Amino acid sequence: MVTTEFLDRPGLAASTVRSYEFTLLPLLQQYGQWSLELLDRQTLEEYLNSLSHLSFKTHHRHQAILQALLNFAVEQGYLRSNPMTRMKRRKPDPAKGEHDSD
Repeated sequence: MVTTEFLDRPGLAASTVRSYEFTLLPLLQQYGQWSLELLDRQTLEEYLNSLSHLSFKTHHRHQAILQALLNFAVEQGYLRSNPMTRMKRRKPDPAKGEHDSD
């Protein structure tokens, strides 16, 4: 499975692997039985939009890790292209007290 290969790459710190596992687990629970090629842009956008309970910074981290996984899948020949290429990131929601600076 591409996710296992992604997480087993040499040089990843144990804390990074745990963070990636925690981030990817909801995606795998929902779509883990799907063939990787079926995860198209619309499906991935819908998945990311379903994470509305996350702060926008955490949401960005989820999107970045998913992007990295799919880039790895392309590099390893599992996918021809990454469906998330140039996907826009969620903007901060001022109603939740979110802002785009530290």
